Amino acid sequence: MPSDDEEEAVEESDPRALSGDAVYIVTRQDFRKCMYPMCGGVYVKQVNKAKTTCLDGTKQADCYVADFDFTNTGLSEDEGYEVKNRAIAGQVLLSGALANLQDGFAKLQVNKAHEARTEAAPSGTFYLLQSSGIQCIAAPCASMEGHKLNSSVVKPLTDINLSALGLPLEEEQAVLAQIMDSSLVAAGSISSKQTPTGTIKKLNVSQIYSTVESKVEQQLCLADDDCGEGSYCDHTECLSNCPEGMVCLAVCYGACTAGEALSPAPSGASCEAACGGSSSDGSCYCDSACEYYGDCCSDYVTACL
Repeated sequence: MPSDDEEEAVEESDPRALSGDAVYIVTRQDFRKCMYPMCGGVYVKQVNKAKTTCLDGTKQADCYVADFDFTNTGLSEDEGYEVKNRAIAGQVLLSGALANLQDGFAKLQVNKAHEARTEAAPSGTFYLLQSSGIQCIAAPCASMEGHKLNSSVVKPLTDINLSALGLPLEEEQAVLAQIMDSSLVAAGSISSKQTPTGTIKKLNVSQIYSTVESKVEQQLCLADDDCGEGSYCDHTECLSNCPEGMVCLAVCYGACTAGEALSPAPSGASCEAACGGSSSDGSCYCDSACEYYGDCCSDYVTACL
């Protein structure tokens, strides 16, 4: 019996479909011997796609990227290096977009990394699995749905088969709970079976993925002197050290960040004595709306919050 994936001929937009970054997988390394960035990178393709649109606008089986940029993931340099190696080994899916590195050569700007949780080779179609929101009374019932990555297709699912992964029972139960509570990226194929009570649509999973999170503990700070050499106190976001459930003084902490602090704002582009309005030269703003529009003065957090 053919699977649902094999029977799918035309992809029609589904109002439940998720939007977001494209999801890529590394297909091969570039072992040519020439100067970086022309050589030495990798080739990537969008999962579930026969052709991928490269940086130059052409559609290819896979696209050359000279490097990865993990800045947006919050991973440390060492963690990014480890994820890169795992991605080259085909064990990580990368959500993001192709961007110009230099001279028309692409980099993959990574916003999120999904690491394989077992050593099994992924096969079939890649999905984001989550609850359908349907309250089931009798089986079979489409209590879950699979959002096909890089597509607008949504597949109703009545069951998930994890047996190919060889997971302990308690881990299988944890995976199913994660799907129902939030979401999970997985690869597999859907099979259909007609029963007297309805149609069973089961995803036979070949691999599951976990989102890679930084294990480096964030160091809070109030000033650059609180951070070590080569780091500065980044006040871009107002952070708190107040334990959950407790009432603490409203103090905006920054986070110690590697690199050099941005140059101070020009005297006219400051929130000093301008909180709730615009800077004296009108070039930036110091009210709550500026965070939404992205036009806050550089000292908005420290001066007004």
